Amino acid sequence: MDHHDDVEISPGALLPDTVYVYRYSGSLTTPPCSENVRWIVIAEPIEFSQEHIETFEKFYSGNNRPLQPHNGRALRLMEVHRGADDE
Repeated sequence: MDHHDDVEISPGALLPDTVYVYRYSGSLTTPPCSENVRWIVIAEPIEFSQEHIETFEKFYSGNNRPLQPHNGRALRLMEVHRGADDE
């Protein structure tokens, strides 16, 4: 994998100014599936090109696992606003 110090990436720039997210406590998606991970998942899917997905998959394969039982976890829907200084 190449490393480029001169590349600046702002993940927030990929998101709309306001998004709704689900927040819940869970675990990692890969072994050892450790608990105490706070997940923040965007409620409305964001579309990426096939090229972007394939590039992602080159670096991160198998980044999911089957659905797990709810186990009484609290699921919260939150509205998140991006500030002007987040760009």
